[in-house]
Amino acid sequence: MPSFAYLCFVNNNGRDDGIFYTEIFVSETNGYLMQTPSHKRIDIYYSLIGVALFVASGAVIIDRFQHYGKSDFRDKNLAKASLSIINGAVLLVDAVLTQRGG
Repeated sequence: MPSFAYLCFVNNNGRDDGIFYTEIFVSETNGYLMQTPSHKRIDIYYSLIGVALFVASGAVIIDRFQHYGKSDFRDKNLAKASLSIINGAVLLVDAVLTQRGG
């Protein structure tokens, strides 16, 4: 989880949700270094907040660049938006599996 949050922060590209990823990265890294795993509820909380941020970010980017005109810039941003929504779906699956599996 910490490496995932760090990669999201590095790939942020100037969006405002970088603070959230920094918080996750710092808290998960501290838990790992102190050898205290995070509680299941906190893990689910982070996953659901991540779902909301990724899906909202992807939807806004798709809405903005949907009618932008044919260009490489448009295609890259629509690909980023699609990956963001897919990432939100993966986090949702992670939250469900965490809830069921313990």
